[in-house]
Amino acid sequence: MRSTILAITVLGLLATLFVFSGCGNLDSETPKASGQSNNVTVEVYNNEYHPSSVSLKTGGTITWKNTDQILYSVTSDGVFDTIIQIGGSWQYTFNQAGTFQIHDRMSAKPPVMTVTVK
Repeated sequence: MRSTILAITVLGLLATLFVFSGCGNLDSETPKASGQSNNVTVEVYNNEYHPSSVSLKTGGTITWKNTDQILYSVTSDGVFDTIIQIGGSWQYTFNQAGTFQIHDRMSAKPPVMTVTVK
C-alpha cells in the first residue's frame, strides 16, 4: 500500500514538473533562429545571446533584452554599440542587407551572434 501511494505521489510530482517546465517567459515573442522575420527578440543571459543566429528581411528589427544580473553591450563594430542595463532592452532596425557580427565588448569571453539580413 505504501509503495502504491509513494508511486502515485512521485508520478504526480513528475507530471507537475513536466507541465510547468514549459511555462517560461510567456509574454515575449519566441526567438526565431531560422527563417526570416521582421521582428525578433533576443534574450541576453549567461554570457550568451539567445538565439545566437538570426535571419531578417531588410527593415527587420531585433530587440535585445537583458534578462541577466549583469550589464551587457550589443556591439556591431562600425554600426552600433550600446549598453543594456539589467532588466533593460534595446532595439535596432536593419535597413541594409548584409551579415552582421554582434558581440559584447564588455566581456573577456564575449557572447557572439550573427545577424543575416536579406
